[in-house]
Amino acid sequence: MTNIETIILENSLEPKAKLYGPAQKAFTNPETGITIIKQGAARVIKDCAETTLAFLPIEIFLKYVSPVITLKGKFNVENVKDLFERSKTNTTSKLLLNLLLETCSKNTINTTKADHNDPYGDYSEIQDMPIASSAVDLILKTYS
Repeated sequence: MTNIETIILENSLEPKAKLYGPAQKAFTNPETGITIIKQGAARVIKDCAETTLAFLPIEIFLKYVSPVITLKGKFNVENVKDLFERSKTNTTSKLLLNLLLETCSKNTINTTKADHNDPYGDYSEIQDMPIASSAVDLILKTYS
């Protein structure tokens, strides 16, 4: 199964999105391609690679001009449920989930006609929002 982070990176034209593979290699073996003189350097390389692995998908997602359009049709139920499960224990998964939900709310269109004689406008009307039985459904409705 491909996770949402991989989908975000694979669909980006941002050159930095290609950094994920090298970061995995550096995290696994910080000495790849270099000679380590001080062991502290290996720890720095490994920690930088770990930070890249955690936050690169979030950075790339934020660089999308229109993530909903670019990623439309790319997510499936398993991807989204997997992200939800991981977000319960993983901070960066939770951040990414919150970003996805934020884009869903920004892309919700208010289809209620405003009564121009009503001085309270939209506050007196209930907005027509996509009804989602859960946040998983909301993400799938927005991105499908």
